[in-house]
Amino acid sequence: MKTRLHTLEVWLHHETQPDDPERGGLKVSDDGDDDRAVWLPKSQVQIESRRGRVIVVTMPEALATEKGLV
Repeated sequence: MKTRLHTLEVWLHHETQPDDPERGGLKVSDDGDDDRAVWLPKSQVQIESRRGRVIVVTMPEALATEKGLV
C-alpha cells in the first residue's frame, strides 16, 4: 500500500533539535495562531523550503489529517 503525501505551507512557531531531522519536532499552524498550533514529529515530516516563519512541509496524509492541517 502506498502512503499518500501532502505538501503544505504552514507557520513555524517552534522547532526542537533544528540540526537533526530525525529528532525533535515542529510546532506549526495553518494560520499563524500559536494557540491553534500542533506538534509534528520531525521524523515524519520533510521540510521542503523556509521563508522566515513560513515553511513548506511534506508529510503523510494520515498525519496531516490527524493534526487537523487538511
